Amino acid sequence: MVDRLLLHGETLEQLRAAFMVRVQVTTSGCWLWDGDAERYGNFRGELAHRVSWELHQGPIPEGLYILHGCDIGGAERAAYGCVNPMHIRPGTPKENTQDLARAKARARSRRTKSAHHHLGQGRLADPISKIPEPELQQMVAEMVYRCAEEARGSGLKGEPLIAMCEVIMLQKWGPLTVGITRRLVAKFGGTDQKILHELALSAAERVHGPAPTRADQEPG
Repeated sequence: MVDRLLLHGETLEQLRAAFMVRVQVTTSGCWLWDGDAERYGNFRGELAHRVSWELHQGPIPEGLYILHGCDIGGAERAAYGCVNPMHIRPGTPKENTQDLARAKARARSRRTKSAHHHLGQGRLADPISKIPEPELQQMVAEMVYRCAEEARGSGLKGEPLIAMCEVIMLQKWGPLTVGITRRLVAKFGGTDQKILHELALSAAERVHGPAPTRADQEPG
C-alpha cells in the first residue's frame, strides 16, 4: 500500500511527515486523525489507521483488518480516529465483528446510564416528539446518508457493515438516535433495537446495495 501512496519523487520519510501533519497527539497517547476520535481518517484514499500500521509496523497480513483497542479518557469506547500504531493491531474479520458488538454494547450501556442520570435529576425530556413528521423523516434520511458515507471505506459487507452503521449512529448522534427510534417505535410498533437495525440496514444498502436473500444465495 505504501508504495502507491508515494507522490512522484517523494521519499518514505517525506510521506511519514505528510501523514503526521494530520495527527493530533492527546494526553492519553492517542494520535487522533484531524483531532477527531470518532471518525475513520482518510489519507490519500486509504483508511488512515491502516496507512499508519504500514508506515510504522510493516505490511498488513492478507485478509486481516486493523482493529482499534484504545479508549478515550476512560470513556470505554474505541477511538476510531486513533492512528497510533501502538493502539491498533491486526485482527481477523471475526475479531472485528466481535469488537463492533462490544462497542455497541458499551454504547447502549452508556446511553442507559445517561438516561437514568437525567431521570434522577428530573430533566429527562423528549424534544424529538415535538419535531414535525416531514422534518423527522429528513433527519433520519440525513443520518442514514452520513452513516453510509462514513462506513463506505471500511471494506465491510453484510452483517458486519450493518453492525458498524449501528455503532456509528449511536456514537455520532447518541440521544438523538434514541429519541428518533422511540418516536418510530411509537408510530409503527416494534422495538428500539429493531428500528435502529432497520436504519442501519438502510445505511448499509446505500453502500453495497440490498443484502442477498436466501433464495439469491442458493445454487441454481
